[in-house]
Amino acid sequence: MRGERRSATREFVNRLREGPLKSIGLRELVRVDGYADRIAKETNIAQVQLRKIYADLRHALGLMKGGNPEKGLSHIWMLYPLLEYQCKRKNITEEFRDMMQGILENIERYNDRENIETVEKFMMALVAYSKKG
Repeated sequence: MRGERRSATREFVNRLREGPLKSIGLRELVRVDGYADRIAKETNIAQVQLRKIYADLRHALGLMKGGNPEKGLSHIWMLYPLLEYQCKRKNITEEFRDMMQGILENIERYNDRENIETVEKFMMALVAYSKKG
């Protein structure tokens, strides 16, 4: 429809289904008006909730990069119930939960070092852009 801007979150989830996050390109993910910036603007999530998700995900990714992919994946899998719990408590939206689940699924499918580092950088940018001025 004319004048209606497509949800950056939904657009991003669709792109995640097409291939590894790294294929989107770091610049498109983290630049001003890139995915992280646009998603942060349209997502109403408390900074504390976002930082909790980011910290848990970063820990899991660190394990995967540090040579313990099985333990890292088990931490990734435990993020699914955390996201569901936060969604049911209305701490995060269904759209944000779906996006994070898409990221987790993307990591499971494409768990090479470059994709993992791209996920970390995207999440870092999302946290940075979500800070309220």
